[in-house]
Amino acid sequence: MPVHKAADSEEVQRSLGRRIRDLRSQRGWSQEQFAGVCGLHRTYMGHVERGEKNVSLSTVLRVAGALGVRLPELFGSLRSRSTAARPPQALSRRAKGLGLAPLEVIGVLDELQIQRKALKQAVRNLTELWRRGLGPGGRRAKGSRR
Repeated sequence: MPVHKAADSEEVQRSLGRRIRDLRSQRGWSQEQFAGVCGLHRTYMGHVERGEKNVSLSTVLRVAGALGVRLPELFGSLRSRSTAARPPQALSRRAKGLGLAPLEVIGVLDELQIQRKALKQAVRNLTELWRRGLGPGGRRAKGSRR
């Protein structure tokens, strides 16, 4: 497992801060309004946006929730050459052909994998309900026996 230098972590912090600021600005929120929505102090949010704070996972989750984005979208555009996973060459060529950055494609693939798991679980749940003869609202379907 590679060891990351402090300079790498600082660059990720700055990139994340810029991303948060961009998403906040797109929504037309002041830094103070956004900090209030997140339940954080306005000066702390300023430190985060400038990349001066190493934020906790709970803070990242608060920020993502307030922005209405999932973590892959929040982290998807971070550009740290030293810490970013390198996508396979074929994926990189295809992504460029579609006008996407390879890391954006990886984020989309991660999100699709999460959604696929959720859909599989929903199908299993519905199959089990159907097997038990339950219809909408938990009522037994007509003609079903136990």
